[in-house]
Formats: sequence, structure tokens, C-alpha cells
Amino acid sequence: MQRRTALLGLLVLASLPIQAGASPAAPQPAAELGKGRYSRMKMRLEKTVLKIDVLDLEIRVDQDTADALESIVKGKTYSKKLEKEIVDTVLRATDVLAGIRFLRDVTFSQYVEGGQDSARRAYDEKLISQAEYVRVRDGLARWFAPLKKRGIVKGDRFGYRGRPLGLQTLVHDAAGEKLLELSQEGPLPRHTMLASYLAPGSDFREPLVRSLFDASSKS
Repeated sequence: MQRRTALLGLLVLASLPIQAGASPAAPQPAAELGKGRYSRMKMRLEKTVLKIDVLDLEIRVDQDTADALESIVKGKTYSKKLEKEIVDTVLRATDVLAGIRFLRDVTFSQYVEGGQDSARRAYDEKLISQAEYVRVRDGLARWFAPLKKRGIVKGDRFGYRGRPLGLQTLVHDAAGEKLLELSQEGPLPRHTMLASYLAPGSDFREPLVRSLFDASSKS
């Protein structure tokens, strides 16, 4: 049960809308973000035993971060040492965009509890402070209260845009109707979102990092 909750929990922080039929992380506008293969990390999460698809996730970063990732990855093969270097680089990104498309229904309680678990993991790994962990733990149910009765439905799209001045979150259903909009000030929410995905032991960390090496092999 704990693993199932953790799989769902990293999904609770997101921003700009994703257009129906588009990539899960293709909200507009995104012109300021990086270009090229090393500007994005992407994956599909599935439950290991039953092979049930849960979601598609893509993270995009600014050009400076993309250039740094290229210098780390290009011409090399995946290793745990490079994984840490890549994660450290992405966590320093000042402009990021994450997009999620759900491929199955998720209850509101699973969503909130999972988000709390993910924040706890980031705190345990010393990627966020105790105060930031408590802020997220105590705020999630309140922030996403408009989704409480409905839950998360297959096809819902979450988008997240984090910049130095704050984090914008928008949630849309599969038809493009806006379900929720949230803004949080300051750089911490952006960092916490990334830390939740990329903390050691996260089900997202290694697949996201490996996707950069997949891009490198196709260069």
C-alpha cells in the first residue's frame, strides 16, 4: 500500500494547461524554455506487477540547464554517479515546466496521502527543509479541495510552471475544461516539486534520468 501511494503522490504539484491530444507537458506559453533533446525528461509510469499504465510525465527545463545536462550526458552511458550529478543540476533549474496526463482514475485521498509521502521522502533525503515539508503536508488537502468530490479522472491533465517568483498550477480535464488554478509565491514550491520527483528512491527518478541517455543515443 505504501508503494502504491508513493506512485500516486508525486503528482500533486503541477501548472499550465495541456491541450487535448498534445504531449502531457506541452502547455503554452513555453517559449522561454530550453530547446533540443536535453531540455526535457519524460517517462510513462506503470504499476510493476500488473503492467497497468498510471500516467505520462514530462519535465522541461530552461536553456542553461539543458546545456549543462548535455555536457553531462552526451557521449556517456547511465551510471548512478551521473544520475546524482544530473539530479543536482535539474534541482538548480530556475525555469521548469512539468506536465502529467493521468491514464487511470485516482481517488482524492490517494492523491493527497501520496503527495504527503513524497514530500516526506524529499525531506528525509534533506532536499527540502522541515518547514517546507510541513507546509506541503498540511496544505495539500486544502489546495486541491475543488477536486475532493470528483477525484482524479482518466485523461485529466496537470501542468506546472515554476519560476523564481513562484509556481503556477492548473488542472484541466480531458476535454480542456479548467478544474483548478493555484498560485504560490517564491522559489520553494518549484524546488519542492522537483525534489519530490527526483528524491533517491522515487519511482520517477531513474526513468526520468535515463530518458536523457535515450535522447543522447539518438543524437
